[in-house]
Parts: sequence; structure tokens; C-alpha cells
Amino acid sequence: MQQTENVTRLSIAAHRKGLRARSIAAALLLSTSAPCALCANPGIAQAEEVTVDLSIPAQAVATAIVAFGNQAGVTILMNGETIGDARSEGVQGRYTPAAALQAMLQGTKLTFKQVAADTFWIGHAGEAPSAAPQPMEERKTSPGKGRDDSSSIGLEEIRVVARKREESLQRVPVSVAAFQADELESRGVTNLRDLNASVANVTTQGGQSGSTSTGHYFIRGIGQFDFVITTDQSVGVYVDGVYMARTIGAGMDLVDIDHVEVLRGPQGTLFGRNTVAGAIQIITSRPGEETAGIIEATGGSRNHFDGKFSIDLPIVESKVLSKISVASINQDGYIERLATGEEAGKRENLVGRAQVLVKASDDFDLLFSIDGSRHRGNSAGEQMINVRVSDFDFYNNFILATQGFPLADSRFITGDPHKTWSNARSGDDQDIWGASLTATYRMGDTELKSITAYRELEYSTAFDFDGTPYPLAEQDLDGQSKQFSQELQIGGDALEGDLKWLLGAFYFHENASELNFVSYFHAIVRNGPGDLDFERGTFFGFTGFDFWNFVSQKTNSYAAFGQVTYSFTDKWSVTAGIRYTYEKKTEFSELTGFLERPGGALDENWTNISPRLGLEFQATEDVLLYTSISRGFRSGGFNGRSLAPAGQFPESYDPEKIWAYEAGLKSDLLDHRLRLNAAGFFYNYQDFQGTTLNPDSLDFLAGNIAKLHVWGFEVEAAARPIEPLTLTLGIGRTAQSIEEVDPNALLGQSIRPDTRLINSPKWTLAGSAEYVIDLGNAGSLTLLGNVAYKAGHEFFLPNFPDEHQKGYALVNARVSYAPQSIKNLELQVFVRNLTDKTPKIYAQNTTPLYTGSTVAIFGPPREWGITAKYRF
Repeated sequence: MQQTENVTRLSIAAHRKGLRARSIAAALLLSTSAPCALCANPGIAQAEEVTVDLSIPAQAVATAIVAFGNQAGVTILMNGETIGDARSEGVQGRYTPAAALQAMLQGTKLTFKQVAADTFWIGHAGEAPSAAPQPMEERKTSPGKGRDDSSSIGLEEIRVVARKREESLQRVPVSVAAFQADELESRGVTNLRDLNASVANVTTQGGQSGSTSTGHYFIRGIGQFDFVITTDQSVGVYVDGVYMARTIGAGMDLVDIDHVEVLRGPQGTLFGRNTVAGAIQIITSRPGEETAGIIEATGGSRNHFDGKFSIDLPIVESKVLSKISVASINQDGYIERLATGEEAGKRENLVGRAQVLVKASDDFDLLFSIDGSRHRGNSAGEQMINVRVSDFDFYNNFILATQGFPLADSRFITGDPHKTWSNARSGDDQDIWGASLTATYRMGDTELKSITAYRELEYSTAFDFDGTPYPLAEQDLDGQSKQFSQELQIGGDALEGDLKWLLGAFYFHENASELNFVSYFHAIVRNGPGDLDFERGTFFGFTGFDFWNFVSQKTNSYAAFGQVTYSFTDKWSVTAGIRYTYEKKTEFSELTGFLERPGGALDENWTNISPRLGLEFQATEDVLLYTSISRGFRSGGFNGRSLAPAGQFPESYDPEKIWAYEAGLKSDLLDHRLRLNAAGFFYNYQDFQGTTLNPDSLDFLAGNIAKLHVWGFEVEAAARPIEPLTLTLGIGRTAQSIEEVDPNALLGQSIRPDTRLINSPKWTLAGSAEYVIDLGNAGSLTLLGNVAYKAGHEFFLPNFPDEHQKGYALVNARVSYAPQSIKNLELQVFVRNLTDKTPKIYAQNTTPLYTGSTVAIFGPPREWGITAKYRF
């Protein structure tokens, strides 16, 4: 007996410049899903030439298709009983109708065919499209079955690529925080380091490089504070899938991005080396199909002026697209250098990126991107906050007192976080450029991707370890890095969508070098009558103990990886993955000057296997429970700071490894008005790598210290109780214990049982509230405030008391106005650090180096600004 068809028909007129809905008629009789593959009719091409911006969240296929018809301007034919309860992951961005349908139906066991220029049929493989569909009434969305976002006040869906495939955040069994570009802007996140105030269990800090563009990232209490090229990061930073090797330059300005993802926990299987704590992904905006752009200008306190511009420029309609983005970011410093009158913390940044997207066919595209940044400024303004004067006795008595200079003592503690007596060179220069080519080829349910990239970094900066006007312990740093990476991925769906798989290979090569000049108790001679009228020189035959430390490193890393997720029922799935890594490093180092060590090279290689096993339970369409076991590792390395004399060449140390156990919940509740995600974790941390100062000699120590346990949780919630109000809250808890200190590690001698990991606060909190006021014909007004709390934490091992930063909270506020009379204009007024808090962002006790000082860098004071943005 032939089954009677109940068909949805959506009829919307289309034209090349845009699409306008004229009518919708829909009726759906829902039943169970059935298997099929995706396909399109290549014989009908008219609709393929038209693209449109789509914003369709994950929901039931039935309601997703209704929203798609509204937005894409096409006619849809589908059998309601055939569609059943299948769920779509949705789409975000600019697509052709066929490409959008392919993405929306991926993994649903449904297919589609184009049966006319603006008409598509959806059903099972082997079924014939209905020749005479009958329009019926539109079906209303039921709770828990998805929604048409055009009428719902629920929270918008967030799409991520945390598992190297686009999917809904709520379907990813990993603790991930993701932010769209407009959300980052409203929270005042203009630089990647600003995530410090927005993500639970994520912190950032400055460091001893002296550069304000350095980015040290910590997730769940795990991170790396040192910038030296022989030490790798614990948090991998990626831009469009390209790994960024160095911490200098990792404090990136966020210009024309699509979104940012923060993946907590080891990502050793899919991302590999140096993601032992997690990964941060920056996804930039891709070229659009129509000419469009944004002009933005910001002015504010401390001569703050930013100018940003981006434009989409189609070259060949729908085939060759381009985008250009540039930004100039400028602001005076916030710390007065009393000895020179300069301002520390100044920045003059120029950032640019150009992209060309070639759509060679419906199945093959190439994205070429080239980017660059130029950073000019001065150092962050180190200042003395404590002193052990006896370390300066020789210098005070022999150099200063005999020439009538003020002695190096507590008189140079200003007590003002924004004033310092530091007189070290304040340059902070950095140049970066890079290029990448991403090729994507789709073969039905399989996708092949290649990411090829090359990057160069050059930098010159300085740091003052004593905080006085005198050259007691100052660092001048010049370095460069050249890296090449190649990644291949092939993945897709099999077994009628029940199996999702990914295989890949990765190669990374880097040549890096660094010259560190240390001015150590350098002599000065008077050149004028003033208290601080002096120049560097030789005093009675004594010049100082200056030395140069040169280090270079070559790295070659190879990896192969794979991961599969198999849905063995409609609700249960299992994920398994593994990655094999082989890595070889060659270091050359040399000491010259007061400290001498002839140059020499050291080779080392390591292998690692990082598996992952997870179990997922999709309790309902909107509730996911998961648990996982995974392993991550951070590369082994060398002590690039070793000051050991001749005959004591620096040794290597092994990779550190983490076994991570995690369980979590992802849920959208109350008709998507409440999103509640939570995760708990336990880490078994082995061969922990640490760097500290040797308490018995003038030297830095680096190596494998101890075995640790780290545990805690995150709870993140977003709610929209009424249409104009959106609330967010993230709470993070991290605890730790040092289980065992390696008795053979010299470094272990300076670690106490109560030593806390660097930048590992027990509690972090990030919350925000946004309220939109409809002003009718006058437009709309948006009020937003956010607060971030960070409990007490340390900056250096083994935790000297005067380095400690107690807990503090930072508050930001923003008001945005969008006038009705000028459709694409937005005006914003913002205040950062509303309560004018001045916490330390870095501190280091240098008394083991016999320089007597504890120095610190403090955060910027309250600042305000005004932004005007126009879209065209």
C-alpha cells in the first residue's frame, strides 16, 4: 500500500543580490529517523550560484528546515513522517543553499536533491521526490524538539571546531568556552590576554621578557611562565589551525575574528605536543560573497586611539573572494619612570591580514592568508617592592657612596604601583609575519584538509631585575624564530552517520635563537651635579660582571593521529583516539663575558603516545553527559638559562605528562533560555617541569621536579530569563598537592611541600549581565557589565612571600547605542577596571641572584573610551 505523503512546501522568491521571503506553508508529522547519504543534483545549478548569510542553531531537522527556507529563499519539499526526530547541527555563516543543506543534514541519515532552480527535496536515499506537493499549515515548535530562532528568545547556538570538525558546542564532550567576536568586544576583550577576565579556570600573566606582547596562559592551574626558546608552552595557541610556538607575540590583538575557543584539559590526541593544559583557538573571519566591511574608531584615556578597518572584496563572483583587515592600536603608558620621565607600558601596534578564498568547485576550495603585526612600545615598568640591602653593600660602598650617589636601598620603593625608579632600557619591539594555505576537498561524506604554514618572529626587549636607577641587574633580549608546519586531515562519516572519524599527520620545524645580555653590577661614573647624573663606565678599573648568554635551538616534530566516535545506540556513543609523536631537538649555547662557557651543542629526542577514551550519553536532545580519560604531554627541553661554567654543560630534561580524568554535563534547559555546563577533573601529573633560582649559587635551574595531583571543576551558566536580559556566570575551582619530589633533581631542593603552582588560584569567577532597551524609533540601548575574580596566587617557584598576589576583582562596564536613523552605526562608551584596582601581574624575588630586590609589574589603572563602528 502506498503511503500518503504529508509534504512541507516553502516558496520564497530569490534574486542574485539578496533574497526576500514571500510565503511559508509547512506541516510536519514526526516519526523516527532512517538512514541515507547526502547528495545534490548537479544538473540544476541556478540556486548554487546564490549565497546568503545563515544563522540557524542546532535543533530538530524539521524546524531547522523551516528556518532555512525563511533565510535562504528556496522551496523545500519534505515528508514529515520521513523526517521524524532527526536533529540538525545547524549552520552559521555564508553558504549556497546546497552547501548549507549538506552541512545541516550531516550525520542525520537524510539526503537532499535539487529538483528545480529554487527547490530542494529532503528525504531518504532511494525515495522519489514528490511531484505534486500539497502546502499545509506551519507546525509550531515543541519544547525540547528545537526551535526557529526567528521567534524564540532562547540563547543562540555556538558553533566550534574543538574536535577539528564544525559542530554545536553543546554536542562536544570536552570542557570548552567559546566566544563570538561581538561577545568578546562587549566584554572588553581586545587582546588574547584579556581572556583572563572571561573564562573560569583560565588565567594569564606577564613575564620577565619585559614585552607587553608576551602571552603566558594557564588553564586549571597548569601553565608556563618562562619565555626562553628552550622551554615550550603548556597551553597551545592556534590561529586558523596553525600552531604558534613562542610566548613572545602570543599576546595577540584580536582583529576581525569570528570566534575564540578555549579547550580545557589535555588535547594530546587531536592537537598534540604542548597542549598538556589545554588549547586556545582563534578562528578569523573568512571572506564574504558580497562587498561589505566595517570601519571602527576608538578614543579614550592615556591618548588611546585605535582605528580598525575590514572589507570583503569579491574578485570573481561566488568563486574568488578576498578580505582585507587592518588595525592601528595606540595608547600611552601608565607607569611613570621617575629617573627618565618616560612612561612604561606604551604601545603602538599595527596589525594586518589579507585572505583570498578560491572556490574551485562545490567540493574544493583554497584559502590563502597572510598576516603581519608590528609592535613598538616600551616595557611594562618593573618596580622595586622589597629589598635586602646587604646584597648591595659592595656596590653601595665602592661605587655609589664614593661618588655621592643615593644608595641602593628602600628609598627606591615608591609605594605607588604606577611609579618606578627603574632606569633600564625600555624598548619593546616585535615584528611578526606569517602565511598559510588551507586546502579543503570534500568527497561525499569524507573531507580532506591540508594546512600549510610559515611564520617568522623577531623581537627586542628588556627587563629590570632590581628596580633601581642603577644597572645592578638588567636584561636586554634579542631573538628570532622561524617555523614551518604542515598538517593533513581526512575525516568524515560512515555507517550511515553512526561513525565519525578523523585521521591526520603533522610536521613542525622551528629554528630559533636568543641573545640575552645581562648587565650585572655595572659600574657608573658621575657626569653631572645631580643625584642621578651618571653614565655607564669603568670606575677605578672596575667595569662590572656583565655577560652574554647565547642559545639557539632547532626542533623537528612528527606526529600521526586518529580519533573515532561511534554511536552504538541513539543515545550512547564512545570516542577513542590516539596520537604518536616523535620529536628531536638540538641546542647550542655559549656564555661570554664575565661568565665564560665555550659553545657546544646537545641533541635529544623523545617519543610519546597520547590516547583518549570517552563515553557519551545524550540523555535528551538538549542534555549531554560525558566522561573521558586522556593523556597529554609537554615537550622535553634544555636549560637555556644555565649559567654553569665551563665543564658543566647544561643538561636536557624529559617531557612532562598528564593523565586526565574528566566527567561533564552540557545542557540547554527551559526552552533554551538556560544553558548549564559543568565539568570535574583529576590530573595525575608526572615529571612536572619547573624553573626556579638556585638558592646556593648564581644560577637558574630547570628540570623535572615532581609528581603532582591537580583536581577541581568548572560550572558555566548562561540565561535569558526575559528577551532583553542575558546573564552569564562561570565558576572555577582548582586544588593541588605535591605528591613526590624527585630526589635526584637539584631543582627539587628549592620546592617546599606547601609550594603552589604558578598562577594557580584556588577560585576564579567570571560573570556578566547584558540588558537591551528598545527605544522604538530612536533605536536601541545596550547596557553591559562584567566582573572577574581571581583568588590569591603565585608568580614564581618556590613562592617567596613578597611575590604573592592576594585575591582581587576587576569590573568593566559598557553602554552601546544603535540609532534607528542610521541603520549600521553603533556607538559605545566603556570603562575598564571601574573600581581602579591595581593588582600585580608579575612579581619575582631576585635575592638568590644576590641582587637584593623583589620587583613587580602592576596592572593598568581605570580607563575609559568611546568607540564608533559603522558597517557597510
